[in-house]
This record gives sequence, C-alpha cells and structure tokens, in this order.
Amino acid sequence: MIRILLVEDDPDHAELIRFALEDAAPGSEIHWIDHGTRAIEHFDRCIAGDEQPPDLVFLDWKLPGHKGDEVLRHIRGAAALNGLPVAVLTSSSHQGDRDLAVQLGANRYLIKSLAASALESTLRTTIDELCGET
Repeated sequence: MIRILLVEDDPDHAELIRFALEDAAPGSEIHWIDHGTRAIEHFDRCIAGDEQPPDLVFLDWKLPGHKGDEVLRHIRGAAALNGLPVAVLTSSSHQGDRDLAVQLGANRYLIKSLAASALESTLRTTIDELCGET
C-alpha cells in the first residue's frame, strides 16, 4: 500500500482525481489537502517527525495561499523529504510553468485530463514509474 497526498484546491477536481487514484492504485491511502499553506504546514509536521510523509505527492500548480512552486521548493529544501516523488498535476499547459516545475525538482509534469479513463491511465503510469507499484 502506498500513501498518496493530493494537493488540489478545486473540490470537483479533487473528487475526480481521488476516484481515479482509487482505481489506479487500489488499497492506497489517499489524503487530500486543499490549500498551499496547509500543504506546507503538513510537510513541516513531516519534517519535524510528527507525521509520516506520503510516498507520492500529486501537486496542483495554481493553489490558494502558497502556490505549487512554493510548496515544491519547500519539499525540495527539506532533507527529511529527500527523494519524495512529486508529480505536478495541473491544468496549466504553459511552458514556463513546466520549465519551472522541472527546474525545482518535480518528477513529472502532468496536464489534468478530466476524462476519467485518461486520468486513471495517466495516474497509474505515474504511480508505476515513481513508486514501482499499483
């Protein structure tokens, strides 16, 4: 079983992604955080050893509070989170966003598909590549 953290502010998108994750990685533990600042607070608790970090993060790029790039910088700046796979999952197809995500250490940059079968397939492939299991 893998622990997946979904950081996504849109509740409709989060619900669709959660359903796709449940199909792509049955038995996984999926947690949802809906705000960039709350995501950073979560990772601070992981860094302090108060919470176990996830095995994989799906991170929206356009978040309220701290934006996706700030959350990714925070993750990559923490030795305790070294090696944590982060896949940016966003509606932004802007090349500058993609370039920044890669520069900051994102393992994948995925454009959201709201078609359930395409989303599930993308998530399954990402989980297989980054965690080695589904």
